[in-house]
Amino acid sequence: MMHLRHMTLLLLIGLVTCRLPTRPVDRSPVASVTVTPASASVMAGGTVQLTATPQDSNGNPLSDRPVTWASGNTAVATVTDTGMVSGVAAGSVMITATSEGQSGISSITVTP
Repeated sequence: MMHLRHMTLLLLIGLVTCRLPTRPVDRSPVASVTVTPASASVMAGGTVQLTATPQDSNGNPLSDRPVTWASGNTAVATVTDTGMVSGVAAGSVMITATSEGQSGISSITVTP
């Protein structure tokens, strides 16, 4: 009886530790980044949401890729790590989204 319990326990352990096949993760390199909208106007004190889409060499979107955002002139507009642009003062500025060394831009005009 004890032998049967050990066999059952080993079988259960084997089932729990057995790995099921998983879908391969697409690790194609980022070839480009598209930022939308490509241009926008916002009033000083207002906001506009940008979206960055990393793409492979065939233009297919790549999910789960980290994107960093930067403003070319924070005296005109700032940008958060989620792509939310805040107008600071009148002027024009380029907002850049970068993923795996590839960048895309959006041209922002801040009005008074």
